[in-house]
Amino acid sequence: TEPTVTHATSSIRAEGPIRVLLVEDNEADYWRARDLLDSTPHARFTIDWVRDLRSGLAKLAPATFDVCLLERFLPDGDGLDILRAAPARGCDAPIIVLTGAGTLGSDHAAMDLGVADFLDKSRIDATVLERSSRYALSRRRQAQRLSQLAQRDELTGLANRSLFNDRLERALAWARRHDRIAAV
Repeated sequence: TEPTVTHATSSIRAEGPIRVLLVEDNEADYWRARDLLDSTPHARFTIDWVRDLRSGLAKLAPATFDVCLLERFLPDGDGLDILRAAPARGCDAPIIVLTGAGTLGSDHAAMDLGVADFLDKSRIDATVLERSSRYALSRRRQAQRLSQLAQRDELTGLANRSLFNDRLERALAWARRHDRIAAV
């Protein structure tokens, strides 16, 4: 496995840079993605580049990246394995598949796994890549907000009945699995 390359772009963004994991085996495609992100007027990106599936899987961790740009076909496996592994590893960063070999079947397979977007490398420019990344981040924030509203009182922030029932079910399931008792 080759070392990772980290690159910071030069544009300015008030909230700080968008942290990108780029899983791409082709160096020319890495440079193209980097150049596109460098030329975005409304966001600043930092890019951590890895060349293979194994290195990409090793980078998956909670709160490490804001977005992942993923080549579908990697030399050591299917890039969609990263989509499959991300939730189990606590990584909730939206994943955007970038591929030059896209088919309708690839598109559907990626969507079934929860991909944020599926972009053809030959048809993207800086605006499309920036917009796709920002929209994916916005959708993730909205989903987190809806989850928060579904489980907590908006005024007090205290747990509501739904969250209580969820935690109670988890505690009872744990008690059953470990042959223990639970009490409220």
